[in-house]
Amino acid sequence: MEYKSALSSAVGYAANGRLEEWVHTYLRSDGHNQEFSDGLKRFDRYFLGPVNMPPLIVHYVDSGFELNDGNHRLEAYKRLGIKEYYVIVWITQKEEYAEFMERYSEYLQ
Repeated sequence: MEYKSALSSAVGYAANGRLEEWVHTYLRSDGHNQEFSDGLKRFDRYFLGPVNMPPLIVHYVDSGFELNDGNHRLEAYKRLGIKEYYVIVWITQKEEYAEFMERYSEYLQ
């Protein structure tokens, strides 16, 4: 693909799963912000290193999970291939608590 500092180029890169490459190319050339590009690249090491990040907070409702806090962290974990992370689950209905315990109690620590 040929890089251009235009939306159509970014869309093309994104369609090919290469948006991050476009962003770094832009920042290092037309965006004049190599420092920010370098910081984004260090972001991966930040999440993989020994950090004390807060847990995700999810609500168990209607037999499923609704993420209430941690959208950006969850997206970063997905991109980094992290498949397990600590969560706090909150449940407001007695019936949903019983259902949750029936389905997931073996995973609780």
